[in-house]
Amino acid sequence: MVVQILDTPSDLENPANNGGKVQIAADIIGAGIGELVITVGGSSARRAGGYDSNVPIDLLIVGIIDENEWSFSPHKE
Repeated sequence: MVVQILDTPSDLENPANNGGKVQIAADIIGAGIGELVITVGGSSARRAGGYDSNVPIDLLIVGIIDENEWSFSPHKE
């Protein structure tokens, strides 16, 4: 599945401003188009999927976000 990386809550509000960074992820949970997902990468992706080190998976969808409420308050010192 092609996934678009959202780095901040503002990316969710306007994903077009995220520079279009996309990656290919293996999907073992059946996420649908347009759903917000949680991914893991690297060797963690292979371990989470139960694959051995010979399987060429570098990004894996491991969860679907049903609801979200962004709350961000920067820590001021």
